[in-house]
Amino acid sequence: MNLRVSTAAAIAIALLATACGSQVSPGVSNSSASPSQWAMIQIHSTDNGHTVEAHVGQQIHIELGSATEAGSTYWQFDPVDAATLQVVSEPSASGATPEASASIASIPGLGFGVVTMTVEATAAGITRVTAQRTTCGEAMLCPPERAKFAVEIDVVN
Repeated sequence: MNLRVSTAAAIAIALLATACGSQVSPGVSNSSASPSQWAMIQIHSTDNGHTVEAHVGQQIHIELGSATEAGSTYWQFDPVDAATLQVVSEPSASGATPEASASIASIPGLGFGVVTMTVEATAAGITRVTAQRTTCGEAMLCPPERAKFAVEIDVVN
């Protein structure tokens, strides 16, 4: 009986692995997938300088900063290339999270929080999403390596 249970479990695991293997991951080409099947691509501050592949119709959510980084809410997105991207949700900033509000992150003027924007890939091509900031906290200029953000987006059909 243990052999039957073990065999049935092995078959179930193999079927599950096969089914999961057919899912489409963000940025992975699958010509049979429709736009509604593609997961939203998540881009964070740590992706600065990277290249991301997206499909026409796929949405891309960009989140810069964090509740623990001063100057995070001072990011300003540059206009996107309207030939390949369309803004779905305008840039917006949110302050420190409730978890951080009991710490230094709750001090006004330090800029703890995140700035987000969501775009949709509308046509094939290569474009960039860029942002910049001059201040990394109240009366504190950003050093050059922390003042600019750029991600290249390769939009494919």
